[in-house]
Amino acid sequence: MSLSSPTNRQREHFARRSLLVPGLFVLLISACGLPSVIQPPSTVATVPPPAPTQKPVATKTSIPTNLPANTAGVPPSPTPPPSTPPPPKISHGDPDGQTDQFGFFLDFNPDYFLRMYVYPSDNPDNDQAKERDGQGILSVKFTITALNGNVVYDRTEKNPGYCIFGGGEPDCNPWVFEDGQYKWKAGGTPVHEGNYRLDIIVTAENGNVGFWFWNPEDGNPITIEVSATAQ
Repeated sequence: MSLSSPTNRQREHFARRSLLVPGLFVLLISACGLPSVIQPPSTVATVPPPAPTQKPVATKTSIPTNLPANTAGVPPSPTPPPSTPPPPKISHGDPDGQTDQFGFFLDFNPDYFLRMYVYPSDNPDNDQAKERDGQGILSVKFTITALNGNVVYDRTEKNPGYCIFGGGEPDCNPWVFEDGQYKWKAGGTPVHEGNYRLDIIVTAENGNVGFWFWNPEDGNPITIEVSATAQ
């Protein structure tokens, strides 16, 4: 059986199919080489920073300025501190003793009790004791004795002024006021009202010794009066 030759129509159809297949192949290759579509970046949500922490502000506490009023409607006044009572009062007569080899002057004062001006002299009545105070003097000793014989105070001064409680350059030391009462010295015996014996012994550089005393047994005491608020 012999095969018939293709007709012109068949040839034309075959030619069209031959051209169609390569064209599709070219389109397929081109499609693979195209760049992919770039997606826009996704939007990232912005988180706001935390608000700064505020420090607590201290508030002032108001202090009432109005004081409670009394029955009269007047605010009470502050209580003043207790006042120091007046110093003890000293009463005395003229001293006994051996004093004719010294010029001297005795200054009794309620603030500091006693100060002595003294110097060696053949005339105890001259009036130069304050100007010549301490010239030629080694020491002045003060001793106070209660009626029961107990020595309540003693002191030896070697430099003028000769004050019973010390000092004297230029002012004498005052009475000691401690724990609400006058005392003979800091931390010492309280001063009680009554009669006392007072002895003063003066020693000169030339060896002379003078002594002055007030003796209750002879009716010539040193009398001390103490304020009632200080006893």
